[in-house]
Amino acid sequence: MVILVVASLVGGAYVGYQNGYTNSRLQLDPELQRQININANITRENEALNQALHNASNMNTVKIGYIAPNPTDLELSKPLIEQIIQPDLNEYAGKLGYDVTFQFVIMDALDQDGVHLQKIQEMKKMGVNLVISGGWSSMISSSLSYVNDRDMLLVGTTSTSPWGLATPNDHLFRMLPPESALSTSLAGIMWSYGVKSVIIFQRSDSWGKGFVNIFEPAWIAKGGELAGDPIKYPLGGTDFSSYLQAANVQAQAAKAKYPEGDRVGILLLAFDEDGLIVSQIKDYLPLYDCVMFSGYSHIGLKTDVFIGNPEASHLKTFTPSIQSFKSSIIDELKFRYPSGASYLNDQGAYLYDGAWAIAASVLEARSANASMVASVFPDVCGRLYGASGWCRLDQFGDRAPLPLDVWFYKQDSSDVKPRYYAGLYEPDTDTMTWNSGELGYTP
Repeated sequence: MVILVVASLVGGAYVGYQNGYTNSRLQLDPELQRQININANITRENEALNQALHNASNMNTVKIGYIAPNPTDLELSKPLIEQIIQPDLNEYAGKLGYDVTFQFVIMDALDQDGVHLQKIQEMKKMGVNLVISGGWSSMISSSLSYVNDRDMLLVGTTSTSPWGLATPNDHLFRMLPPESALSTSLAGIMWSYGVKSVIIFQRSDSWGKGFVNIFEPAWIAKGGELAGDPIKYPLGGTDFSSYLQAANVQAQAAKAKYPEGDRVGILLLAFDEDGLIVSQIKDYLPLYDCVMFSGYSHIGLKTDVFIGNPEASHLKTFTPSIQSFKSSIIDELKFRYPSGASYLNDQGAYLYDGAWAIAASVLEARSANASMVASVFPDVCGRLYGASGWCRLDQFGDRAPLPLDVWFYKQDSSDVKPRYYAGLYEPDTDTMTWNSGELGYTP
């Protein structure tokens, strides 16, 4: 906007100068004639620009797509969009004096990557080039080439994989930090706790491998040690005995070097099998006497198998998760949409903010063209404080790391708490503030 104002002022200044005394010097100063020609061109360009801006401020209907990953999400996202998000955006545009109506087109990917791409293609045929996706990373990955090649814009609200998706200068923006942020954050959390040597127990897939590839250099840079090569277990199994035995060998050597306190840690990189793994660790000493940190941070997206688990309590099992949203914005949304309050604690908040970021970018760019919207989107997000907090993006167009609440588990017959608050990790400063009162000690 500053550039537009300056351009208009330049045009106005030129007109005043030309009317004053240009004609009397026209034959005497060829250089002046050249400058006049340049300024005349600038004036014509400004007039064309101003006309374009006038036309853009009357864009009429701007369509925004939303692709739900499955019917369960659709049941929650559809009323949020139709009853709250769409009316809010249109009210905002109206108050600013824009003759713009935002209209959402909602589809369902039916839990399939291929269907997600199909829906993206359908959106394009309908003239919908600005799309929000609630799909996971594999869905985003299946559609990204199509989005980039056909000048669309895609905003992800649940995708977190950094591998192949955290790239600069594409048309994908994500409202959640990639898991690379969690990898480096866990290194900071573990080091702050006092861990010196770490045993990595990792599922054998691209997620586990990618997590380790980012964690290891961050951990070593702090001065941390690796107890050995990562222990990689295959997917789909239920008996982890041979892998736990290999981890126990590493624990024996690490404990011999660091016998006092919680100086040897386990980094557990598991998904839904995490509870089964933890329940089997008790048979392996000294591995069972190490302190555990979980790399699966999505508390609330699955049943928390560590609640009331005696093995998890023995290991403490520190688990980070993005700090709960605390603002008047999220409180008001929950009041307006009480049946989706839990949804708003996670995906719903990112959906709401993603929609606002698109709408604000359209109004700022004065265009619904995906390339023009993409060009201002990061700057708009950097100035947007939404339901999920400050929406600033990193250099790859992904959400910048957010503060992490760290939780741990302990068992007591009188306990009514599902988990305990261990403290807050601030990624901007790489600092961990421990809740010594709840822990009962200071790490």
